Amino acid sequence: MDVMKSLIPPPNLRLLTINGYSVSQFPTWIRQSLNNLRVLTLSECFNCTFLPPLGKLPFLEILWIRLMDELKHVGNEFLGLPGTMEVFPKLKKLRFSYCSEWKEWTNLKLEVGISIMPSLKELELNCCEKLKSLPYSFLQRVSSLESLKIKMCPCLELDLAETTHIQNIETDNGM
Repeated sequence: MDVMKSLIPPPNLRLLTINGYSVSQFPTWIRQSLNNLRVLTLSECFNCTFLPPLGKLPFLEILWIRLMDELKHVGNEFLGLPGTMEVFPKLKKLRFSYCSEWKEWTNLKLEVGISIMPSLKELELNCCEKLKSLPYSFLQRVSSLESLKIKMCPCLELDLAETTHIQNIETDNGM
């Protein structure tokens, strides 16, 4: 943890992979010093219980969160709310994989005028066995979403009426 805390990423860093980080919280620089970051992978962060406010990263285009065994809840803190008017403004691809204890993606409490993921094209959920539902206020507000892939998420219930604007939906849950 001391090594990660003391890192000072270069200001023009565009790609970052954090693999095997075993502390329960991410360092503060992940939300303060990565303004030019385009691609972020958080992998095998087995002890991390929540995600940092990544929605504040202004140029992030691809986000992959995988193998986070202690992650149980995703909510407004992930988006950087409150305090952010434009959340994930450039994000195009978002993937969660092998988050075995993730149960809840909270229905978002969004204020009027907040833009959320206006560029998102692809959302993929793989092997999130305990996830029960998607936040429908999120699905409704992300009108740019073209592809939703859900694989091996047996507890996830998807209301197809909330996803009519999505062109490509792939699921193995029998929906």
